[in-house]
Amino acid sequence: MINAGSHLPIPEKDYLTIEQRKIADWYRTAFQQSNISLWLIDLGLLPGKLEEYASRDIRDYHRYFARHLFELLALARQVKVVDINSPTLALYGGNDKANFLEQVSHKHNKDQLEVLKKLVVALLEQRHYFETEATACHEDGHRFKVVMKAIIPETVTDHTRMIISVTSLAQRKKVPQLLFPEQEIYQTFLNNAPVCIHEIDHDGRLTAMNNCGLQMLRLNDVGQILGCRYLSLVADEDKPRIEYLMLRAFKGYSSEFEFQLRCNGELRVFSSCFIPIEENEHKVHRIIGITQDITERKHSEEEMYHQANYDLLTNLPNRSHFTDSVKQALIQARRRRHGLALLFIDLDNFKPINDTYGHAMGDTLLQQVSATIKNSLRKEDLTCRFGGDEFIILLPSIAKRNNAAVVAEKVLRCIQKPINLANHQLSISASIGISTFPEDGDSYETLMPHADMAMYKVKNFGGNNYQFHQIEKTSYKM
Repeated sequence: MINAGSHLPIPEKDYLTIEQRKIADWYRTAFQQSNISLWLIDLGLLPGKLEEYASRDIRDYHRYFARHLFELLALARQVKVVDINSPTLALYGGNDKANFLEQVSHKHNKDQLEVLKKLVVALLEQRHYFETEATACHEDGHRFKVVMKAIIPETVTDHTRMIISVTSLAQRKKVPQLLFPEQEIYQTFLNNAPVCIHEIDHDGRLTAMNNCGLQMLRLNDVGQILGCRYLSLVADEDKPRIEYLMLRAFKGYSSEFEFQLRCNGELRVFSSCFIPIEENEHKVHRIIGITQDITERKHSEEEMYHQANYDLLTNLPNRSHFTDSVKQALIQARRRRHGLALLFIDLDNFKPINDTYGHAMGDTLLQQVSATIKNSLRKEDLTCRFGGDEFIILLPSIAKRNNAAVVAEKVLRCIQKPINLANHQLSISASIGISTFPEDGDSYETLMPHADMAMYKVKNFGGNNYQFHQIEKTSYKM
């Protein structure tokens, strides 16, 4: 909820914690005291609608939306400019805030759609920083170039609000680069910002860092960090990449990146951006870095990804992950003109073992078998637990059909080896059905049932064997 007298993205005062009040005050100061144009936008239902686009196989979002302008226009209608500050009216030559908000929120010309397209792409690509040049129209009719910038929130959901800064290219030399006209106000902004903000000079040394940054690095005093080279804090494997981005920043290019940093012996993950600060003679003598600790978010994302894509018992890819992998492998197989095979495996007589020794023993056996199958394959091959005691192998690249038979023979031999579990020696075998691309189909939906049918033919003949989709191709018996 937003207070009637407040235009900023904060909840009602009664519900604010002390920390939230501090952040709310920081936003108000940034918005009201800034001497550059700031827009507060509400993304509406845009983030939810973008989830559909993220799930599609779209390789170039810019090209896609350039070809589907009606879709872009529908997305544009979700975004509303809900507030602007006084420098915005001065920049555009207006004197009526309500009229300005009506114009920018409901009339989408070609220039506005181009800006929105770039913002949509930034959101889809999960960037943390947005910057673009655009053409603006003054109240008197003349057009001029502006630069629009925004820090994208770490979490973007429906009705997320963002602040976008707008600077005239023609007046950039005249506009002080600090957000606030007074150093005291800027210092208040710096120290109360809920993210790490630091300054880096042309020698790559840290010249300022706010309280949040010190807390992030587990430091007590800014003197412990001032004068240190920024790159000395970065892991060796990240240094070349970040040094390159830093050099680009001093040439006037903003950038965003992720890196790892060891804090008190603990490896943490950070998201950061470099923003060049142009001063005398339009030259960059320092850059501002804005950094957030995203370690917990990364861990959560990795955990969620693993749970969504891997079987919890065997740690093998699950059916959903495997399906996507097969479809991608088929694209490569067509492009590179090589074969591909699916091996559908069903363990023989697993149920009696499970019933006799219990489900815990059965689960342990499945874990052993899954490891056995995985270890018998090449690094590029993929094993999936399809469900129960069924497994599937993807051989993404085979020169000839018989290569799949060689793998099937090896898997059968490995599975047959006795397994010792809780002082019990268990023996098990398997039935394997094989389908190959292009002989047995050219899609996952065709190859899977063909491998399944071939496996059941093996079952009907007693198991412990493999079978190609075409029965006359059988060539091996254990």
